[in-house]
Amino acid sequence: MPDTDKVEMEYSKLEGKGWLYKNENKTSENHPDFKGKLAGIEISKLAEFANAEGRVDILLSGWSEEDKNGAARLGMKPSLSRPKQSVAATLPADVSDPFSA
Repeated sequence: MPDTDKVEMEYSKLEGKGWLYKNENKTSENHPDFKGKLAGIEISKLAEFANAEGRVDILLSGWSEEDKNGAARLGMKPSLSRPKQSVAATLPADVSDPFSA
């Protein structure tokens, strides 16, 4: 039986990339195990995918790799997702509902 409550999602590639390296300066359990950054993220693309509260979900995909100096790291690529809008939700009221007054 198909799951009728499943929300269909729309995805978009997001320019930018990131890395996580093992935190070599970790001296207590409160310090992170890995540190890194996401770089080159386009603010305009984030705004395009923001919900009514101004929030956006960034999905991360990662690969184990080595940098040019041979240090192990996790390379990351971001992408965006949001629920797909129905065609009726994107049309003006007079087009989506022919019986509206």
